[in-house]
Amino acid sequence: MEQTIQISIHYFAGLRDATKKDLETITIRKGATAESVYQHLITIYNLPDIKQLKVAINDSFASQHTEIMDGDKLVFIPPVTGG
Repeated sequence: MEQTIQISIHYFAGLRDATKKDLETITIRKGATAESVYQHLITIYNLPDIKQLKVAINDSFASQHTEIMDGDKLVFIPPVTGG
């Protein structure tokens, strides 16, 4: 039986616009990485496949290959332009 965990995802900038959400809690498989979570979100929200996304887990920058743990707060930070 596959084990699952719950995490919260916070959306900013263009990702918030695309999802029409500031925050959501999702259930994912145990052992998922930030990258695999984003790939899952692409299928749900048709998000852009942005290679330059920064990732923060529990308010600290992390690698996209970092394993997500139960209860983690995950933030994807898209590149920002403007002036």
